[in-house]
Amino acid sequence: MANILLVEDDDGDAMLTEGRLKEADGKVDVWRAHDGADALAMLDNGDFTPDLILLDINMPGMDGHETLAKLRADARFSKTPIVILTTSSSRRDIKRAYESCANAYVMKPVTLDAFRDTVGTIKKFWTQTAFLPGAVVNG
Repeated sequence: MANILLVEDDDGDAMLTEGRLKEADGKVDVWRAHDGADALAMLDNGDFTPDLILLDINMPGMDGHETLAKLRADARFSKTPIVILTTSSSRRDIKRAYESCANAYVMKPVTLDAFRDTVGTIKKFWTQTAFLPGAVVNG
């Protein structure tokens, strides 16, 4: 079972993302934070440890860049895979995210089908192809 923290201020995008992540196999638990401050508070509370964090950039309050920097500065989350999932195509945002050690930068597609496909691809890669930090490998 993978624990995914979704940090997303837009309720519609969060609903679509969470629905796609939970779809079919039941191998994913999704925790949602509405912004960076909410995410850090949830993590400090210790109710769960994320195996993967999906992080929006453009959020009110503590944005994704500040959240990413704080997560990478915290030894508990410095190695946790973090995928930026955002509408921003700004070269500055992309460069800044990778300089802060994001594992991937993914643009949210405009159409519903493309959005669902993109989230499905992220889920498949991080839960079936890549080994997450907490994964148990047989053999």
